[in-house]
Amino acid sequence: MKYKRIHNSANSNFPILPISEKMKSKPDVKQSLPVEKNLTFRVDPERKIVYETISGFIRLKDLIEFKKKEADSSDFNPVFSIITDIQQVNFNISKNDIRNTVRFFKYEYQNYLSFNRSALVTSQPMQVVVSKLFELALNKDVRCRFKIFSSYEAALAWIEGT
Repeated sequence: MKYKRIHNSANSNFPILPISEKMKSKPDVKQSLPVEKNLTFRVDPERKIVYETISGFIRLKDLIEFKKKEADSSDFNPVFSIITDIQQVNFNISKNDIRNTVRFFKYEYQNYLSFNRSALVTSQPMQVVVSKLFELALNKDVRCRFKIFSSYEAALAWIEGT
């Protein structure tokens, strides 16, 4: 039997659960992605990792507000690595939004870009496209180690350097 790692901010142990037959088939993007936005994070000080989970219909404004809230949290440490799970995101972001997001990270969020590594976990083609555009724009203007993954396990292995 195959297993899938389930993770969210409310569950710090990230248990491994069996993959159902329904989960094995390729999902219909329009039906499977949630509409209601949910942006959460959890800090693991022992592993020096910030776990972010973002789902639903996300706009640039939502992402910027979330990153500001995260940076203001007493648990946040800007030198920790970050794993962001966007497998359940339905983006509503334009090319200009990507540019504006990079500007936000470059000018307003610069003090928080000292993280070790940042991994983005995707599951849908549109998520990969938007993430790649963001990665290319970000790497052009901001020095950071940012990588896109299709599995949580691969992202965690890269973050931990294994």
